[in-house]
Amino acid sequence: MNDIKISDGVPFLQMIFGCFKGEPDSLLKLDGLLLDKGIALIAGIPLYQFKKYLEGVKKVEDDLGNAVHLADKLFGDEKKAEENGIRVYEMVTSVDSTGKIHYLINATRAFLLDEIDLTTFFRIFSAIKSTQIEDLEFLKNNIEKGETIYGNIQILALARSGLMILTDEDYERGAEEQGYKISTFGYMVDCFALSYDDDERIKYYKNHEIPQINLQIPHDEFKVEGGKLVIEETL
Repeated sequence: MNDIKISDGVPFLQMIFGCFKGEPDSLLKLDGLLLDKGIALIAGIPLYQFKKYLEGVKKVEDDLGNAVHLADKLFGDEKKAEENGIRVYEMVTSVDSTGKIHYLINATRAFLLDEIDLTTFFRIFSAIKSTQIEDLEFLKNNIEKGETIYGNIQILALARSGLMILTDEDYERGAEEQGYKISTFGYMVDCFALSYDDDERIKYYKNHEIPQINLQIPHDEFKVEGGKLVIEETL
């Protein structure tokens, strides 16, 4: 990626990093690429998604009084700076709907507020990128029910992303008719991305312990205390 150069010879990756840092020259170059018909035909949508993400992050940073910036948290470790920047860019430009961009911005706000760490930030990004928007909405709409769900194709897609987990295995039922519940990670994705800007849902997280998934293997149990997610390893 770094070998690709834009019209004035600036490496593409350098421009992307500059955009993360809010550098005016880099942002102008990004706008120029979006106006270039030749480039727009090939990479217009991914670059547009990247711009929408940057605009959302800028609004978050402004809301927080510019006390913290995404670039500082991504590029603070020089050894990981390039890798972190590439990972965020590639995931943002790979999503297949503008609704997902909104969820990624929510997760970024949680990251900037230190409610999730860098690893969880990337894990949530990856789950959103690889899961259909309709399946994410299904997860969001079923969060508060806490019940076992059977025989739903959306469940299998969510399970593949780690957002639901098999809890009721019955050998008399077919493979696609087993019982699943929302996983700990599924609740995290909802709390810090899907419903992060939903005041009523956040009240739910503040006032309820998340039901413990009944498994016979080690797993995490978590609840929200003081507006923050608390995770405890249990057996």
